[in-house]
Amino acid sequence: MSISLIIPTLEVDEGKKEILARCIRSFEGQYNELIIIPDKDISLAQKINKGLKQAKGDYLIVSNDDVIARSGELRQLCVPGEVHSPVVHGGIDKTFHGHMWCLPREVYEQVGGYDESCPGVYYQDSEFWVRLILAGIPVVKNESVHIDHPEPGRTLKHLANNNNDLCRDWFVSKHGKGYLPLVE
Repeated sequence: MSISLIIPTLEVDEGKKEILARCIRSFEGQYNELIIIPDKDISLAQKINKGLKQAKGDYLIVSNDDVIARSGELRQLCVPGEVHSPVVHGGIDKTFHGHMWCLPREVYEQVGGYDESCPGVYYQDSEFWVRLILAGIPVVKNESVHIDHPEPGRTLKHLANNNNDLCRDWFVSKHGKGYLPLVE
């Protein structure tokens, strides 16, 4: 079993670079391939998809650059046919977290990555989660792995236009309002 760790990032200042380095150190020795996507000229969805396309692992783990391993190991997120997210300390408690998730290669080949048509950053992970549900893919919050997310929203502060309302409208136009209670 091989694991690709994919980290999209905005390297906008020295503090952010140290946060990325801290994240990488916390998972050291737990992955076979590390892919960092620092491109400032593409959207978050495009960064994630670029990393997924480059990855060679059997399991593709996408992580925010500002999370820190607390307990458990990345390999515990690797379950055939299922998408697993760790327990996230800091921020909202939910089953599927855009902060970190593990996608088996066969699920990626079936469902693909993020929808790049979203007009901002909000609801991208929720839209992906709903597509997994509609495809019959089990989505699990894995209680064996815990991560810290000490500064939720830190990256959003660096983005000029978050378009929260536009993103919500985009999500509703794709999936209706029925999934909003699940993802909000």
